[in-house]
Amino acid sequence: MRLLIALSMRSRKLHFYLERTSVAAVRATSSVPVLALLLSDRDVLFALMKRCAGLLLSGSRSDVDPRRSERPSHS
Repeated sequence: MRLLIALSMRSRKLHFYLERTSVAAVRATSSVPVLALLLSDRDVLFALMKRCAGLLLSGSRSDVDPRRSERPSHS
């Protein structure tokens, strides 16, 4: 049986999105990517995560404090 791996998705107004490379990386391990929307219902989120073997957080450059990499902020 293949493992289910949840992938976090970013949102922008009316759309959710995810880099194709994240899906490809999960598929390259013969796992099944599960696209996890930003869920406000914790019970639904926990039920989803109980079924998944892992979680890949997509992140972005804006998620990292620039001081950690000694780079200037974007502002």
